[in-house]
Amino acid sequence: HDKPHKYPSLFQKADAIVLNKMDLTDAVGFDMDYFVGGVRNVNPDSPIIPISCKTMEGVDVWIKWLRDRLG
Repeated sequence: HDKPHKYPSLFQKADAIVLNKMDLTDAVGFDMDYFVGGVRNVNPDSPIIPISCKTMEGVDVWIKWLRDRLG
């Protein structure tokens, strides 16, 4: 959750932020509000796409975003 604060230039230039392993957020104490706040401070427009490759949750949203970008 601290990466946008540590590496703002990476998030500033991102077209989208794909956040994987969402199935682990409770186990590792991930602070989604802090993460989103950090991203929005440097990049107010790019979508944040939470996914879990383990459960496949959100993968459809990421695929749709990719397809829309490719035309």
